Amino acid sequence: MPGQSATELVALARELDVPAVATAHLRPRPGDGDDGRPRPDDLDDRGVLEHAHHLVLLHRPARTSPSPSLGPGQRDLVTLHVARPDGTETGTTTMLFEPEYHRMISPPRT
Repeated sequence: MPGQSATELVALARELDVPAVATAHLRPRPGDGDDGRPRPDDLDDRGVLEHAHHLVLLHRPARTSPSPSLGPGQRDLVTLHVARPDGTETGTTTMLFEPEYHRMISPPRT
């Protein structure tokens, strides 16, 4: 049943009085004429939206449309879009993904 995992996670978090963080897959819909940024509508399990206070949607443009003009390090830039479940964006930041360490760090300032 869609959203069942989210429902159970929220119930457990309330019982333990702790915040809950969950990951979910996105299924972007190509050809919508947009810039490829993820949206809450792209969530694989739409039931998550019923329980989420905020979403952090990761966008790695070089992965979806690689460009030969990107310099070293730019291929691994990731934009984090913080949004409410209704899609209203509340902020963004850009991080550098280090695949060898499976982490994101602040990009160097130039």
